Amino acid sequence: MLLFMTRYLCVIDDLWKESAWDTIKLAFQDGHTGSRIIITTRSKIVAEHVGGGVYELKPLSDNDSRKLLSKRIFDTDDGCPPSLVGVTGKILKKCGGVPLATVTTASLLASKPMCSVEWEKLNKSIGFGHGNSIHVDNMR
Repeated sequence: MLLFMTRYLCVIDDLWKESAWDTIKLAFQDGHTGSRIIITTRSKIVAEHVGGGVYELKPLSDNDSRKLLSKRIFDTDDGCPPSLVGVTGKILKKCGGVPLATVTTASLLASKPMCSVEWEKLNKSIGFGHGNSIHVDNMR
């Protein structure tokens, strides 16, 4: 009789609750050698509950955030017109170095006219104060 060992890589993205992991892990109780489960979460408490190696991503530097936003909007690493530099800095500060926040905001900006009045409106509409992660605290 031939037995085939299958290995798997399972990625569970953005797990929010410890109880969700308690349910999900039931499907993986056999524990195949060489298989891996990778979980992403914004909550350090959830990460510690899951166990294993916890790797905490650091936010992007100001320079890398600016490059990411510029690449999305202007298709170049540093294409921001001088008239938009001030408001762009304010917006990037609210994004807090979080790549998803930066890319999402850049997508919104790309759909707006390239004038400081419109970009300031968007900046004012982006709220502060989200409570679970030190890196997401400033971006809602």
